[in-house]
Amino acid sequence: MPSLWRVVSHLLAGDRSIARRVRRSITDGKTQVWDSSRRTLYYRAMSKFVPPRIRARLICLLSDECRPKKDYATDAWTSIAGDVATHSIRGNHSTCISRHVDDLAACINRTMFAGASAVSRPAPPIGIYQHTENA
Repeated sequence: MPSLWRVVSHLLAGDRSIARRVRRSITDGKTQVWDSSRRTLYYRAMSKFVPPRIRARLICLLSDECRPKKDYATDAWTSIAGDVATHSIRGNHSTCISRHVDDLAACINRTMFAGASAVSRPAPPIGIYQHTENA
């Protein structure tokens, strides 16, 4: 099944060379109906999982690279949570958590603490050098 998903995703992305590779694999006898690799087991479990509906705000952070792609559309999340917010992060899948981590942190802070009053803000974490009453 994972092989089928890969072929379909290549075809949907406009990759026509996949047909030649599939034909070559079939004629060489290298195709399998099912394999028992961890990846296959993961895909099988993932395809059967249906998450329950939650009463919470769902926040989707998408990199600039992924945001315009149909595969990353956030519409489907509304069936799980009624309140879905989408925010864009600079960079691609890898650089949004490395090179642009400052933008990611700022977006998380804006999103998580939007509307939080000064009284309800979480206390800063206790660090090694921070004075506490019990120390």
